Amino acid sequence: MEPYIMTKKLRRDDMIVKTKYAKDYNLVHRYLCGDRDAGQELYASIYPLVQQFIWNHPNAKTLTESAKEEILSQTMMTSVEKLEYYNGTSSFSTYVCGIAKFKILEKIKSSIKESEKENNIYNSAKILVKFYNCIK
Repeated sequence: MEPYIMTKKLRRDDMIVKTKYAKDYNLVHRYLCGDRDAGQELYASIYPLVQQFIWNHPNAKTLTESAKEEILSQTMMTSVEKLEYYNGTSSFSTYVCGIAKFKILEKIKSSIKESEKENNIYNSAKILVKFYNCIK
């Protein structure tokens, strides 16, 4: 065992797990088992970090405040829905920030698609106007 790794034996699905982030893993495990206090402690500690991550992310600079709030909300919801995938190999905040990064990129991609649709509609309207003027 490496000296810098803090390990704690935790039982999950009849398997002993050693992890560097035993506290986070233990809180997640307790929350999955129905301990609401563990969930509150877990999310209270990461919420400001995730919010700061989203607001300061270079790709999110062009997004509106409401879009950033939506990303934060979607990130937290997804992290709860996918909680069973957290395995303790990183801190829980890193896990959730990874989800946030994906949500930011997803939002930017959908904004680009929406912008392209608007441009296509605008260009189509211009063509129709030219065609209509030629018919006159």
